[in-house]
Amino acid sequence: MERVVIFGKGGIGKSTISCGISASLAAAGKRVLHVGCDPKHDSTAALLRGKLVDPVVDRIERVRGVAAEDIVVRSPLGVDCVEAGGPAAGVGCGGRGITRMLEIFGEAGLLDEARYDIALYDVLGDVVCGGFAAPLRRGIGEKVVIVTSEELMALYAANNIARAVVHYAQNGIALAGLVVNLKDPQADRQVVERFAARLNTQVLAWIPRDPLIREAEFARTTVVEAFPGAPISRALQGLAEQLFDERVDDRPLPTPMSEQEFHVAARARFRGEREAAAAAELEAEQRQADAVLAPVALVSPASLARNGKGGGQEQGRDGPQPSAQAKRGGQHPGEGSERGARGRGAGQGRGPAGADHDVGRDADRGAGQGRDPRTEALFAELRGELPSNPESVYEQHEVRLSRPGLAAGVEATRRFEQAFGLVGKLRSLKRTDDGTVEFVAEVDERGSLACGVLGPPGVPAWREGKSFTASYRGKALDPVIARALARFMARYDGVPFEQILDQIRPEAGDEHMLANDYQESLFYAFAPASGWRRFFEGTELYRGTCSARQGKVAIVDHTDIECFFHAPISEDWLPSFFNTPACADEDRVAHVEGRARMLFTDIGDVDVIKGADRLVDEALELLAELPESERPDSVVVQGGCLPEVTGDDLEASAARTRGKLRLPVLAVGQHNDPSAKALGEGFAGREISSSRPLDATGVVLMGMPAFIGRDELVALLEAAGISVLATVLPEMDEDSIDQLCRAGLLVEYPWERYEVPMARIGERLVPARRVRPPAPFGLEGSRRWLMTIARALGRGAQMAEVLEPVEAGLRERWSALQARARRIRVGFVIEHAHWRSVLSARRSLGVPLLEILGEMGFGVDVLAYAGTRSKPPPEERYDELRIRWYRDVDELDALLGAGEVAAWYSEMHYDRRLTRKGCNTFSMRALNMGPRGALNSLEAMLDAVELPFYRSYARFLGSAFLEAGDRGAR
Repeated sequence: MERVVIFGKGGIGKSTISCGISASLAAAGKRVLHVGCDPKHDSTAALLRGKLVDPVVDRIERVRGVAAEDIVVRSPLGVDCVEAGGPAAGVGCGGRGITRMLEIFGEAGLLDEARYDIALYDVLGDVVCGGFAAPLRRGIGEKVVIVTSEELMALYAANNIARAVVHYAQNGIALAGLVVNLKDPQADRQVVERFAARLNTQVLAWIPRDPLIREAEFARTTVVEAFPGAPISRALQGLAEQLFDERVDDRPLPTPMSEQEFHVAARARFRGEREAAAAAELEAEQRQADAVLAPVALVSPASLARNGKGGGQEQGRDGPQPSAQAKRGGQHPGEGSERGARGRGAGQGRGPAGADHDVGRDADRGAGQGRDPRTEALFAELRGELPSNPESVYEQHEVRLSRPGLAAGVEATRRFEQAFGLVGKLRSLKRTDDGTVEFVAEVDERGSLACGVLGPPGVPAWREGKSFTASYRGKALDPVIARALARFMARYDGVPFEQILDQIRPEAGDEHMLANDYQESLFYAFAPASGWRRFFEGTELYRGTCSARQGKVAIVDHTDIECFFHAPISEDWLPSFFNTPACADEDRVAHVEGRARMLFTDIGDVDVIKGADRLVDEALELLAELPESERPDSVVVQGGCLPEVTGDDLEASAARTRGKLRLPVLAVGQHNDPSAKALGEGFAGREISSSRPLDATGVVLMGMPAFIGRDELVALLEAAGISVLATVLPEMDEDSIDQLCRAGLLVEYPWERYEVPMARIGERLVPARRVRPPAPFGLEGSRRWLMTIARALGRGAQMAEVLEPVEAGLRERWSALQARARRIRVGFVIEHAHWRSVLSARRSLGVPLLEILGEMGFGVDVLAYAGTRSKPPPEERYDELRIRWYRDVDELDALLGAGEVAAWYSEMHYDRRLTRKGCNTFSMRALNMGPRGALNSLEAMLDAVELPFYRSYARFLGSAFLEAGDRGAR
């Protein structure tokens, strides 16, 4: 069976020519399958005398076990016609419709080789997405025909389609040639012929403009059937015969041009000898345009300040920064911190706004006695009380949003360091999932990071070369990255980009470098056994933990089932390999007469193709039908990724139902934090008076997850005469805004997830005061948190009186357990050099991990990744905290197996990298809030780290990392 796919610019005449070819072949006795791949499902209308057939995507809603006769309609001439169909304009995903149609073809046996002599696919417009390229991507097509004209934009589209042919050539497809549907009979055909030669292809046929085509269209038939002897019909018949007989087995690949090359060649009318002059002319125009548009300078203000004169201060993007000499204390991190701690007094960090200046001294009651001032300063920095390095990898948004992909191994990284002129400065090098080369490099002495990208030819970029493009991620191009990209392009432009991509490969022993993506995603948690999973799974891990809601709030989750179960399971009664933090039972999905408050729309294939708004409407209608006593007080409609792709209008669905529900319906769409978005929507239309009455002893806790022990803290506050009016974010209920407006004090939890919404709420609620004490974990942290709030409300003495008997009752048991802990070391493995960022409270759900473990009495080891340095940095010590470094998986393997550390942190249950080395594991799941929670945490930690099983049986469990044989195979 011959398989032909016809592409071309929208409106170029593809359907007219496709129908003419099909009709000609059917009239010649061929068995023809004609497949329309346009959501308008009108490709076959002329063959069927104007009849519009039901699209396949409509039929699969009604028919199970589809057979060929269920989806095929035969034309009067004997052509079997099929239409993919798709969504209405503005919604759904037509590309998925084509992909699904081809799947159904396979189920129905429609593409069996003996069934037809030829199958012809008429595809919408350009190759606008992978869905519309499905006949190429799935190897169903064989001969690609591009319909074009003498007009420049039609040739531009043909050039782009040729790229898709090159991309999918491994699937057995080839470019048969161009069909030129002339708009102007007097056009210069040599321009098109030169273009075809440049594309390394041929012109199959010239189709002249003919009024008979219009007459046939009005007659609702093909021109071949209406006027079989006309010149236009003979041209189509000749094309059909040639196309059927055309052999493409040994056809060379087309040679499409990059965007820049095309525009230069077009200016020279595709005459090679004139292209140099055209390129110079175009470059001059570009320089003039650049001057008019005032491009962003390559040298940033921060760079100018760094290059200027001056001694102790450098002017960075966040104001004065320590000098380079002080910053180089990163190799000896305690030096600058020690000076800062001595200047303010050990243990007295710069407190949050609104807190008493002596809270640390009074609240801790001797906390930290005996600690080195450097250790105190480090803990204060990790709590957020001292400024940290704003240029660390986790503080740079543009780097954190870098693309996932396959990271290069050590040897490949060293080669690219030489090529870029960035020896010793590359911190990440990978081949991204979207087919680019991306690197992250240190660009100054402070360790600031910036990101550069090499991409395929033809994509918009900072610079375009012959065989690849150079670009960057972030708001502006750093001059160091600019020089590296320019150097690489000067050396390697002309080398096929596929060859450059092939250099990005991990050595078997360096698979840990997959973690260098800085990608906070569960994607890597599901890596195969030979891959690398993070010890810290990132913010996405905590979506399941921190999505609790209170009150009668109905949640309509508009997504597909895979996305619905993507969030890690936090309920103890459900199995999960994630070692997530434990939360109090908030009845997150309560039931009313058997009906859940969370409604899940379960977007399916047909919904993706045609749009899924109706599912939201149905969910809201279900709520509207509930008896008045069972209705929620508010509704939040949130969406996953698919509704964004399909164009579902959630706000329109909410608007259609508000009248029936007679209650607030907030459509927050695709949002990683629907509670904060919904709360913001509720605030948006509300007037808040600055003279409103405030509850002098009323507080609202903002941004604090429902960790076990929070109830104890609330009870202690109330015992001291302080009313907790509400907990807001991640929870939200219908009363949240009212209680926020009443509160005299807003207590912010020190976690970056809610920094922005908490700040915005605080600004709206002036004159209510705001405090942000460190998180209430451990005995010291709990007292500090409680006393900060109490003092802010003038209830410090009452709180001290409440705490005294509670702490006295815990002291003896705490001391006994602490003595056991002092004999044990626990540790953390960090997959890059910025261990401070990972272990800071802002990054760790607000939990000051190192400080808590130190208070419990444990010694702590941190193993940080040193990259490709020839020599790792020196070991660092802060009392019982030790920082060491590893450069590859073998060094990490040796450090984990040394036996000095009893348990290592991992957010994966039974992490084999640790358990097979005879080590136990722990996570934030062991940590509870409040004074009694501190004691419970210490008991849980000792239970975890003193477990003897893995020490006894590790030798029977196998290798922790890849076996040597597996490494060699990879």
